[in-house]
Amino acid sequence: MKTKPFDIIIFGASGFVGRHTAFKAATIFKDLSWAVAGRNREKLQIIVRQIAEITFKDLQEIPILIADARDENSIIRMVENCEVLINCSGPYQLCGEIIIKNCIRSGTHYVDISNDPYFNELMQLKYHEKAEENNIYIVSACGFQSFAIEMGLNFMQENFNGTINYVDAYVKYGCISPKMSFGPIGSDTIWKNMILACSKIGELPRIRQHLRQKPWPSLLPKQPIKSFLLAFLFALWTLFISLMANFDKTREIITEYPRIFSIGFFSPKGPDLKIVTNTKFQITLYAVGWSRFPIHSIYELNEEQLDQAMCLEISGTNPIYDVGCLCLLLSALTILQEQDDMPNK
Repeated sequence: MKTKPFDIIIFGASGFVGRHTAFKAATIFKDLSWAVAGRNREKLQIIVRQIAEITFKDLQEIPILIADARDENSIIRMVENCEVLINCSGPYQLCGEIIIKNCIRSGTHYVDISNDPYFNELMQLKYHEKAEENNIYIVSACGFQSFAIEMGLNFMQENFNGTINYVDAYVKYGCISPKMSFGPIGSDTIWKNMILACSKIGELPRIRQHLRQKPWPSLLPKQPIKSFLLAFLFALWTLFISLMANFDKTREIITEYPRIFSIGFFSPKGPDLKIVTNTKFQITLYAVGWSRFPIHSIYELNEEQLDQAMCLEISGTNPIYDVGCLCLLLSALTILQEQDDMPNK
């Protein structure tokens, strides 16, 4: 039963991820009441007008809420008005916790697109029990990296004619038109998230020790290095950025000048729309297993008896601003419309 004015609110809709999320919401949220929120009303009004022009829909009546992560009262007012909050405002280490805390207090479900393992796992450690007590879902990392391969594996499990032993996954990124491939691929907010995540890598083992008793297994085998020169240069750059991220002053410098230190991959303005639509990905999943099903014991089989295989390809456009934002929206919809099928129900 609906008890709040809006089904979904997109917070941070004037940012790069938020803008693309709101654009897709205009085509997906057909029968839902939704709103956009952020710090600057004028910017949000511009975004709503731009979406209306592109989608040819009358979106002038979409409510605009003013909320700022630095003003807790405004956050409380915002989260009290929706069933599910989509948080597109980063960096999450700096402004995510105050939103999660108040979502739990207000009985509002929460999703985001964070790629920061420190933030994601710290929030799980601090708020899992409180969220469970309030029957609230707090789900981070609802983007491309979490969804695409997982959905592919689920599809293979349902359609594999037998029992799967292992799956090899190959991911390829590229451009639809090579002539338009030059320019940044992401905004500086993503870059800041990455730098802050690097600065907290040393604290992850402590958090994970409290979250789970056994460490996760390593994924093997690793793909062999094809170019030692490129591998060396990438390792050198990664080491440099990791070292710079560990000190306050140097971290400020590399976050202040993303285009220089990311070698052009990230910039304050973000990628041009042409680059966004020109970016593509392809995932190839190759499953190998046995034709026998069901299997009552793993001792019944061995790898010499592998006799079944299946190949699956998943492809699409921009994994961050197209498919990634779509995954975020569908996460919110799933929580809103399919709660009876969710875990712990």
